[in-house]
Parts: sequence; structure tokens; C-alpha cells
Amino acid sequence: MKTEKEIKARISELEKEISFLVSDAKEDEDRNYITNKKAELKSLKWVLGE
Repeated sequence: MKTEKEIKARISELEKEISFLVSDAKEDEDRNYITNKKAELKSLKWVLGE
């Protein structure tokens, strides 16, 4: 189980990664990857109750 601090750090990493990927997206494959990252971000935020 990850600590709250680790989860918040991962949320921050994901937000940065998603914004980079969105600006650099080219094909449907990239969009699927972005969607998966957004789903991971949403689930981590849900765990923290944000």
C-alpha cells in the first residue's frame, strides 16, 4: 500500500505527463495511452477523496 505522500507525488507526475502528452499527441495510439493515464489519475484522486 502506498502512502498518501507517494500518491500525491504520482498525481503530480501524471498531471505533468498528461499535459505533455496532450500537446505532443499524434495518433489514436497516443490518445489511448493518454486516456489510460487520465483514468489512473482519476482513480488516485478518488482514493484521496479529491
